[in-house]
Amino acid sequence: MLKLMRLLPYHTIPVVLNQDNEWTIEPWHVKASARKIGIHVLDEASIQIPGPPIRGPDQTLHGKDFIAIFKVNKKEEIKMRCKIFIWATKPAERNSIENQFWCFKGEPVHPEEKEDLELLPIQQLNPDKIIIPTVI
Repeated sequence: MLKLMRLLPYHTIPVVLNQDNEWTIEPWHVKASARKIGIHVLDEASIQIPGPPIRGPDQTLHGKDFIAIFKVNKKEEIKMRCKIFIWATKPAERNSIENQFWCFKGEPVHPEEKEDLELLPIQQLNPDKIIIPTVI
C-alpha cells in the first residue's frame, strides 16, 4: 500500500476528449483514462475533480493539466496529474502529441491548482524512448 501511494503520483493520466462533441470532464472520463495506463479504479465515487467544471470542446485546453484526487481503500487520498488531449476524428485536424508527454508539466486548467501541480512528481525523460521523426 505504501509503495502504491508513493508511485501513483508519478503517473500522468492522459484524458482524451473529442473536439467535435460537447463534454464536461467527469470522474468516469478519468476512470476510463486511468484504465488505459493500467490503473484500475473500481468505484467512480472514489475519484474527485476539484475546481470548477472543465467543459469543451475548447482547443485552448489541449495539453493543460488538472488534478484528480483518488481515494484508496476509503482512507488515503492521492492527487494525480491529468493531461487533456483534444482529439479530432479527421487526421488533418489533429493536435500534435508531445513525445513522452508524461515527462512534461503543462499549464494548469485552473490557476489555483498551479501550486499543487508543481508539487506533484513527474517521471524522468527516457532518452531511449524518444522518437525523432526522419524525412527520407
